[in-house]
Amino acid sequence: MIKATADKLTNSTNFLRFLGQHALIRQGSIADDSPEEQQVSEDKYHFISLVLNLANTFLYMVNTYIVVPTADDYATSLGAAATVCGVIIGSMAVAQLFSSVYFSAWSNRSYFRPLLFSSVVLLLGNVMYALAYDLDSLAILLAGRVLCGMGSARAVNRRYISDCVPQRIRMQASAAFVSASALGMACGPAIAGLLQVNYRVYAVTINQDTLPGWVMAFGWLAYLVWLWISFKEPVLGDADEEGRRQGSSGGSSSLGYRKQGLAGEYLLKQDAQGESDQEETPAPVAAPSIGEAYGLLTPSVKVQLLIYFMLKFSMEILLSESSVVTSYYFGWNTSSVAVFLAALGLTVLPINAVVGTYISNMFEDRQILVASEAV
Repeated sequence: MIKATADKLTNSTNFLRFLGQHALIRQGSIADDSPEEQQVSEDKYHFISLVLNLANTFLYMVNTYIVVPTADDYATSLGAAATVCGVIIGSMAVAQLFSSVYFSAWSNRSYFRPLLFSSVVLLLGNVMYALAYDLDSLAILLAGRVLCGMGSARAVNRRYISDCVPQRIRMQASAAFVSASALGMACGPAIAGLLQVNYRVYAVTINQDTLPGWVMAFGWLAYLVWLWISFKEPVLGDADEEGRRQGSSGGSSSLGYRKQGLAGEYLLKQDAQGESDQEETPAPVAAPSIGEAYGLLTPSVKVQLLIYFMLKFSMEILLSESSVVTSYYFGWNTSSVAVFLAALGLTVLPINAVVGTYISNMFEDRQILVASEAV
């Protein structure tokens, strides 16, 4: 009985840790923080604000995938080829590359304002996406999707969990972040499958192509009101301000690079002799460029990043062109494509549960990576 209970707790902890690592959020341990740091973390924590960050993650993932089942039909209705749906879907992800940079920098000073800006931009982007049908403009359609990508605040969501959630529940919050993303990925196509209507309200067309934009616009409007009323901006202490000023400053010395955080355990070790000669260790700062930060990574981490890129790349190809391929070869309608994509999204959490709870305890990480590549 005791052994079974211990195994159950171990498997549960492994699963939460697995999801937390998948979220790329630093976990650490409670013993790493002093009592003063733990108290500061407790003071920053606000449950509703955490829920708002998770809701932002969920809505953004729904926003990303709700257009997938109907993107090809929308493109053809505007006079473009059906394969342009890949551009429509992918433009949001491309814009996210740029938004993650300025949102990360903005979160050094505030969490509320980036989330507020994100909600407004996503609201406008979805309105543009919905109006492109009546305006008969593919450019407005693409501009709306790009605007949605520019409103991605996932970097802020991760940062909030890492900085403002106490260590005792950070693992659960990280797991909730991954779960919200997976559920949003599944709910997006499922919602699109339910929006099979066709009518007009004055001069505005409401159909399966435009309704995803209107639904998400109203969703972000409701979220914006909730955010304005309920979000509590965490107070940044002197230590936070000093650390963030140091993090934003440059520095070419490898001793100044941050040895903690998302990939701290993977950074190259410094020369032990060189460290012993230093009387005072300089305050840690971020690497001044992406190239130099990449140079600090070990070959094994670079391989894992490449594998992660290829997995995401293949998944996006599958999702982006699924509506075109299935309709051309199998004659599927929008509802069938929506069910197919929703089922794919729902497999994420069960597979993560199996891998994180059992398989990761039975095999080495490199063996799991090789098996995933083979599959």
